[in-house]
Amino acid sequence: VKLTKAGVGEKTTKMKLYSDSETSIHAALFQHDLSHHNLDMKEQEEVNIITLDNYCKENSVAKVNLLKLDIEGFEVNLLGHGKHDLSMFDEIIIEIHDLYLILNHESRKIYTKFFENLFLCDTSLIFS
Repeated sequence: VKLTKAGVGEKTTKMKLYSDSETSIHAALFQHDLSHHNLDMKEQEEVNIITLDNYCKENSVAKVNLLKLDIEGFEVNLLGHGKHDLSMFDEIIIEIHDLYLILNHESRKIYTKFFENLFLCDTSLIFS
């Protein structure tokens, strides 16, 4: 197991990570309105964002048995318009919080491309 202090996204960059406190378990790369849970996502820190493809190349990862994505609404950014070679993953577990992310016109195109690419390889997809 290798820990890497970085987020994963469509391109290598830096982004703000929002949370309600320094020790919070609630954090995201966009500012959620969680006032209905009495949370104010006012804390910010800059984090490095890397691509999954580059991470695998730089760390000589040729095959992944299980990829679990629980990235708080950032799935569309990670999927990156279907650019990733999904054949390296045996299984992908993806948690999607908001159905509107799939129903949004632009997001729907990205998810469609993701599913098309997924069906071209021998990868299982599990929603949680």
